[in-house]
Amino acid sequence: MDIAPPPGPGSRIQELGDRLSVRFRPHRSWGQIVFLVLWLAFWTFGGIAALVALPDAGPGELAFMLLWLCGWVGGECAVITVIAWQLVGKERLIVTDGHLELRKELGRFARTKFYDVAFVRDIEAVRVPSGEDERPRRDFCLRLSYEGTSIRIGEGMGEREAEYVASIVLSKIRPLPRWGDVSAADPWDDGDRSRATAGGS
Repeated sequence: MDIAPPPGPGSRIQELGDRLSVRFRPHRSWGQIVFLVLWLAFWTFGGIAALVALPDAGPGELAFMLLWLCGWVGGECAVITVIAWQLVGKERLIVTDGHLELRKELGRFARTKFYDVAFVRDIEAVRVPSGEDERPRRDFCLRLSYEGTSIRIGEGMGEREAEYVASIVLSKIRPLPRWGDVSAADPWDDGDRSRATAGGS
């Protein structure tokens, strides 16, 4: 892959000794955030109302409300996590000679996946796919071809920047050989033929 010219200032790439760190921010859908905040407000109000009604509930009604409240807590946590991820979440790709480390960070919490570079076939810039009911996305991400599967990394980049990041990451895990390490075959060298003749005599 040809290395594209570097993007403008504010690059998301950092050199950390023998490691390369690439940071991404999740795509923010303000329409989705507003909808989830309103939904969360009504959902929270419903949960508080159920809690207030617990002391006066009968045995059957109490069992149902407790079961519903378990689902209520799960929904509350899930929606808060989605909102927080879009607002303050971070995605980081750490590249070394041996592996790729993909970290999704939300405050002090992080989820990490490791990928062995020996099984990485390619890294390329692709447009971020959109859902069937969404308008086509204009931003780009990285697509990692790994053991027959495709893994999307990052989003929110322009095409030129995504191509540049892909080329830098690929050159980090597959560095070009130095000139002195490459021994070109001499087309006039008949050493193999001479050895074969000597071995046959």
